[in-house]
Amino acid sequence: MAIQTEAVAAYNVVKPFHPKRNAWVGYIICMDGIRYYYSGDSDATKEAKAVDCDVAFIPIGGTYTTNAHDAAEWVNTIKPAVVVPIHYGSIVGKMQDADVFKERVSDDIQVVTKITGE
Repeated sequence: MAIQTEAVAAYNVVKPFHPKRNAWVGYIICMDGIRYYYSGDSDATKEAKAVDCDVAFIPIGGTYTTNAHDAAEWVNTIKPAVVVPIHYGSIVGKMQDADVFKERVSDDIQVVTKITGE
């Protein structure tokens, strides 16, 4: 099995935590023809909104990354088949952010929550 990778810029647009000048990245990992996008600690940037993927792991916590509302808009733009919200419910964000996110994601995108709060 061949694994291919691509880097995608990961940064905050307005917040100071992850500045673009640091050149941090998220990744697209392609395995068996499926493109998995792990955005890293990012906002919904121009580069992130241009990603082509089948499965996306997108932060929704809001403090150091995008919030649930903006993350849903981001996901609705890139249209993966499946999205897994990350970076919420523990150190940053609330467990309810997953519900807010899920309500705003298009019905044709499957939202899979892995953080249960238990």
